[in-house]
Amino acid sequence: MERLLTVKEAATRLGTTERFPRRLIAERRIRYVKLGGHHVRIPEAALARKNVGLDDLTFHDLRHTGQTLAAQTGATLADLMKRLGHSSMAAARRYLHAVDGRDREIAKALSELAAHGDVARLPRHITMRS
Repeated sequence: MERLLTVKEAATRLGTTERFPRRLIAERRIRYVKLGGHHVRIPEAALARKNVGLDDLTFHDLRHTGQTLAAQTGATLADLMKRLGHSSMAAARRYLHAVDGRDREIAKALSELAAHGDVARLPRHITMRS
């Protein structure tokens, strides 16, 4: 279970007065838990993210980044689906935006191949990757 800090403990960790974490809470710039009345606690992880300037970073952000990098390295749609346990192609396709900009690169390579007429550079078998 995640450790919850009092406002005073959070201020000590941040090296500030209690006013700063209270302001973060009032402006909803940090995650907090209400205990009833005016009592709140700040999750230790939220404070750590705030301390390094990554307040909005979530586990999903890391997951999305990992899938995007996998797509950039050439992972197939089936690979992406398997890595995150997606059962639909639509869910896995959202990570393929990373390879959208490769159209020019692919077109250039095909043009060079056609310009030189080098049939030996063509693949012997064409494999469809989804």
